[in-house]
Amino acid sequence: MEKRSVSDSTIVLTTQNYIKEAYEAKRERMRLNRLNYDIFNHRQDYSHKRPGQSQEFLPKQQMAVEQMSNFVTQGLVDLGQWFSVEANPGAKGQPIDVFDVYAILKRHLDKSDFISLVGDSIKTGALGSLMIAKVHGKMVNAPTYNVESTYTSTGRKDKLFKLDNPRWNLFIELVRPEDFFPDPTGAGLYECQNMWVDKASVLAMCEGDDPMYDKAKVESLKSYPYDQYYDHRETKDRETGQSRTYSDYRVRVKLTECWGDIIEPSTGNVLHKNVTWTVANDTVLIAPPKPNPFWHGKSPFVVAPITRVPFSVWHRAPMDGATRHNIAMNELYNLMVDAGMMSVFGIKQIRTDWLEDDREVADGVRPGMTLRASANCPPGGQVLTRVDEGALSPEALNMFNLINSEFAQSAMTNDLRLGSMPSRAVKATEVVEASQSITAMFAGIAKQIESDYIQRILDLSWQTIMQNADDLDSDEVGALIGTNKAAMLSLMGPEERFAQTVGGHKFNVYGVSQTLNKQKDFRKLTSLLQTIGSSEVLVESFIKTYSFEKLLGEIVRSLDIEPGRIEQDEIDQVMMQLGPQLMQQGAAQPGMSPDMQSQIPQASTGPLNPDVVQQGIPRTEFPGSPALAGGNA
Repeated sequence: MEKRSVSDSTIVLTTQNYIKEAYEAKRERMRLNRLNYDIFNHRQDYSHKRPGQSQEFLPKQQMAVEQMSNFVTQGLVDLGQWFSVEANPGAKGQPIDVFDVYAILKRHLDKSDFISLVGDSIKTGALGSLMIAKVHGKMVNAPTYNVESTYTSTGRKDKLFKLDNPRWNLFIELVRPEDFFPDPTGAGLYECQNMWVDKASVLAMCEGDDPMYDKAKVESLKSYPYDQYYDHRETKDRETGQSRTYSDYRVRVKLTECWGDIIEPSTGNVLHKNVTWTVANDTVLIAPPKPNPFWHGKSPFVVAPITRVPFSVWHRAPMDGATRHNIAMNELYNLMVDAGMMSVFGIKQIRTDWLEDDREVADGVRPGMTLRASANCPPGGQVLTRVDEGALSPEALNMFNLINSEFAQSAMTNDLRLGSMPSRAVKATEVVEASQSITAMFAGIAKQIESDYIQRILDLSWQTIMQNADDLDSDEVGALIGTNKAAMLSLMGPEERFAQTVGGHKFNVYGVSQTLNKQKDFRKLTSLLQTIGSSEVLVESFIKTYSFEKLLGEIVRSLDIEPGRIEQDEIDQVMMQLGPQLMQQGAAQPGMSPDMQSQIPQASTGPLNPDVVQQGIPRTEFPGSPALAGGNA
């Protein structure tokens, strides 16, 4: 499309319209998010409580969110290799193979702390409805150090030198839903992100051969208005649990970075297509529209929900229902605590005119306190009497258990998963059935996260890495894929290298799903063993067709046990070979039953039985045993 001259005011007005439209569409969603984050950070409105009433908080929702996040990250950490690279069918010859692609990408994911990002993304999606990652890169300094030695009459002196070594690193950023403004129609016209940055950091981006922003315009910026910045901080503080802060000495500016198309406000005509631009403090265009800098031509944002809502852009947060149940449980729990306190202390009535000194009860009546009655108290009169019949209502307890059950369903969990025993007696079959239904639910969610979120991040990450391959650490790349292949890549032009390395591969993420599948496989295998063991006929038929050793291997793998840790070593194998022969030796002596323990050679007991050696059984030497090393045959 031919580039047209567009005034800064037109672009700023279009940006403001984009932000306003997107904000109106997500306003109700943001209200729910704030409530979810309040409960996650143990904040609840207790302004209706009177002094002395209980204000306890049950962290049910927080534990459910942590469980969901840890479940996904555990599938990535424990499995080791949680994704694979495959060659696309029909792809032409690639300069590097799938193992090289895996090694380079895995290294950059580790350096960007990708596992932590996935865990935080799950929490954001569970509480804020969307997981939003921004895939890009930045130059970082990886300094090297050198020592120069000088020799004088007094001896050697060493001097340390630091050498700057700028290198490009992959950077995957988690974006807050509050700061993200997508096209609410789902057409993908634009995607905008708000950022609050120190002015000094923005000025640093105006330097260099390819500055990001207009330095003169950035220098003219003033600090963002306090009241609007305060609203931003209040929202962010709800999510982080931190106290609100505002420092006058730090000049903070608001940046609105946009990706997509620019349309003219009055006519709706497209002025720029697939461009990026930045507006500061809602009014100043500090980065005019320029073509998408990424060669893949897509937005750097990867957006995915945990639970989808058809035809929606913001979808639904899994904890929306659980949050309200947690609030109701807090209220009921506090009422029961108050009832328990009331049953102990109760409400009392006191006749101060019958006391010798009414100042004794000015601060209340303490336990074990003696009240001195005056002469005005008639015989048998009671200075202090209790006027209530406080007791814990069984209806309140039943209602609490009912809401607890509803919370477990809305949060896709149960008491056992949260680390506590059920409030009622349940059968083992009920526990297994509930666990299997929840696992089936998580299996669908895990596949959604893997294919719609993590896999797309890997794809964008690899394309971004190859676009910036000239700025990678050459020594690191050589160590990962070999010096010959690294040299071959370095001789290729950036465009040629990108074209030949990003189109022939696809990424498969299976870490979380494989963890769930292993649990299913183990249940299947144990059911098979129980079925076979119930009949000798089935055992004989199984032996004719199948191998128990292979079946045991499948069980070990389904439990995610490292086979090398339990495999037999050389000593165990020798013992297995000598065992039957030793049994025959013991049984050959008339009138005696074989003593199996005495016939097994031990590392601490000297040489083997001489008779056994004479029969041609070779001597086994065990390292570290002097008796075996120099024993008699």
